[in-house]
Amino acid sequence: MGGSVKVLVTGGTGLLGRGFEEVDHLDHEVTSLHCREYQLDTHKSKHVKCDVLEYKALESLFLQNRFDAVIHSAGIANVAYVEHNQRESYDANVRGTTNVVDLSNRFEAYLIHISTNAVFGGTSAPYKEDDQIDPVNY
Repeated sequence: MGGSVKVLVTGGTGLLGRGFEEVDHLDHEVTSLHCREYQLDTHKSKHVKCDVLEYKALESLFLQNRFDAVIHSAGIANVAYVEHNQRESYDANVRGTTNVVDLSNRFEAYLIHISTNAVFGGTSAPYKEDDQIDPVNY
């Protein structure tokens, strides 16, 4: 990927998304995606309101931008919230991720998916990417 790299960061207002924006000192053209209105104190990235569950809107964003890479960090990571809001959490964490994966593949964008460590059982840390998942919660 030579020259300016076009990167989409989903979950752009979350801990990881904001952290990426703070430390990105390269000449990346970053689009930060979030699903609700948000007041920003930086203009380093282009911020776009779009829910990863809205396939057509997300597809339009991919069509307009032709991203080189996608860092997918959107989702609901609060374990207690997920336990009490299982349908909403499934939609955000599974259906939303499926949309991002599908479009990244379709538009040949390199995909980095960030997940919570709550997918592991908690007894054999530290974990590696290919370790067996064994969540103790929904």
